[in-house]
Amino acid sequence: MYENIKELKVDLLISGGVSEEKIINFSKELEIEFGAEYTSFLKEFGTLSVEYLEFLGICGENNSIPSSIYSTKKAREEIKNFRKDLIVIYEVGDGTFYAIDKEDKVFFCDYNNSELQEKSFKEFIFSKIEKL
Repeated sequence: MYENIKELKVDLLISGGVSEEKIINFSKELEIEFGAEYTSFLKEFGTLSVEYLEFLGICGENNSIPSSIYSTKKAREEIKNFRKDLIVIYEVGDGTFYAIDKEDKVFFCDYNNSELQEKSFKEFIFSKIEKL
């Protein structure tokens, strides 16, 4: 699904794809289902960094960035009305971030709301990388 990313003329830093078992455990830990695009991303990359861009996923002990588990739990703890059906996938660095739902729809989030974007998870990644 993500072959085109590998064909781009950019250096990719990948934590390594993860097993179906880890994905299922991650899903259970957050009590949320993952969409097909995000599941494929996790299997292929785990996490992905391209220059200053960091797309969150499953890595190491999942106790810091670039872990979606860490970032999602942190958002749930710190943001009173953060939607429980969203997974944090990209932090902007100014307190705002992007998250996805189980249909791979992307939302721009801050401490007050979550706004649906006109992109799927895969389209979001490509649009960010293509701007480099």
